[in-house]
Amino acid sequence: MHKVITPAGEFKFDSKGSLIEFKSIDSDEAAVETITAVSTGPGSEEGVRFFLSHQRRLVEETGLKWEDYSEMRRRVALGLCQIYLARAPGDDDLIIEAVATLKDLQKALNLLALRLAQNYTESGVAPAFEGEEVSPEAVVDAGVSHTTNVSEGLSLQIKGLIEYRAGLEEEIGEMMACTAPNLSGLAGPLLGARLISAAGGLGKLAVFPGSRIQVIGAEQAMFRHLKKRGDPPKHGIIFQHPTISKSPWWQRGKIARSLAAKLAIAARIDTFSKEDRSEELRASFMRRYEAVKKSHPSEPRRMKIIRAPKASKKKGKRRGRKR
Repeated sequence: MHKVITPAGEFKFDSKGSLIEFKSIDSDEAAVETITAVSTGPGSEEGVRFFLSHQRRLVEETGLKWEDYSEMRRRVALGLCQIYLARAPGDDDLIIEAVATLKDLQKALNLLALRLAQNYTESGVAPAFEGEEVSPEAVVDAGVSHTTNVSEGLSLQIKGLIEYRAGLEEEIGEMMACTAPNLSGLAGPLLGARLISAAGGLGKLAVFPGSRIQVIGAEQAMFRHLKKRGDPPKHGIIFQHPTISKSPWWQRGKIARSLAAKLAIAARIDTFSKEDRSEELRASFMRRYEAVKKSHPSEPRRMKIIRAPKASKKKGKRRGRKR
């Protein structure tokens, strides 16, 4: 006996092609769900091949008209296509994977660079790197002319990873230019890709308000603010934008708020209209940036909190109430 799941229902027939049983499916949605279920499956290969060669006769034996079955099959096929397309990885999924790879790659480079710096220091090739910002490039360059047999292989591996990182960053830039040109033009390809990765996708980032985009990446500081009533964070990973990181502390909050608002607009344009308006958004943000720099040129004075002295408690007998 063979069993085959179709848009109309479940067919059971013997090896001679005689229909044994037919269980209909009530709706197209139920048919799509049944066919996509892994546990049921469409049937054996031999049974499917036999059904396809005799499907018109088997369908008509159930009492269905062939025209109705064809229309039902078309509707269910469209539903299956929508499900399979939704499950297929999108362009933003590739960006998220690339950002995760870049993050792990940077961790590996930092770890290997510290190991190589320690080898150079112990062998006397280079001075100690303590108190300095050690980058993989700086560590490799420090021992270019005095590499030892122990560290030579490690140095070559770090150089290869540095080249791979540069190629990966270039590839992320190309993907961002195609998938999110407005976000890439306003924030830069790497920062825009990190925002997409942190939000879980370009579509999810598009529904975020500017206030949430402003603090993406500062979740721990936000929870600490909500729990202990401390100062709220002014920015998250958008601090990497040069207009924020190179500005004095008293201007960063206002610049971050303006940038986050423009990033929210850019993400929505990239998601829904695909129109490249990055130049317009960048010009509007830079006008606001220059206004903030002009209106707040110097550090504000910190306000001193003057607390009133506590009232002293007078000791004495309580006077009786006058009648």
